[in-house]
Amino acid sequence: MKDLIDLSFDELLKCEENSDTLKEIAYRYYYGEGIEKDLNKAFIYFSKVDSDAEAIYMQAECYFYGDGVAKDYKKAFELYETSANMEDPFAIFSLANAYYYGYGTKIDLKKAFDLYIKAASLEVVDSYYSLGECYEFGNGTEINLNEALKYYNLANNNGYSEVDIDLKRVKKKLKSKK
Repeated sequence: MKDLIDLSFDELLKCEENSDTLKEIAYRYYYGEGIEKDLNKAFIYFSKVDSDAEAIYMQAECYFYGDGVAKDYKKAFELYETSANMEDPFAIFSLANAYYYGYGTKIDLKKAFDLYIKAASLEVVDSYYSLGECYEFGNGTEINLNEALKYYNLANNNGYSEVDIDLKRVKKKLKSKK
């Protein structure tokens, strides 16, 4: 049998209903692939898969951005936390952001920092940049310009855009300390 991704939308709807099929249908609605984009239906299908970290993460994203459901940072936070506890790397990063910026919870820079470290260990590129900021400005950790430079470089080397100004700023700070 073909992989789910290779099936037309009509073929997909005829498949046995399981978490993989439901997620694939949800993604197709979410991105409008092979069917008209419908964020409400995407959210409904993601919500049918309650034991899958990726689907729970996507539900959180829907709540966070108001995609197919009313924007609700508190609900997004709860779902990010559930998915993060299931080890979804992007949920871990998003949970870190929630703590960093106070989305749906109180700001807790130490928790944010610890979660950025965990997301970085799972190679979530955006977490490299976030760690660079944390180390540069002492958010959730001690200021460490060498670590800031390391993480900004990791972000830059992994395709994170617009980090050049941060690299220059930290290099200038390090140079002035000598």
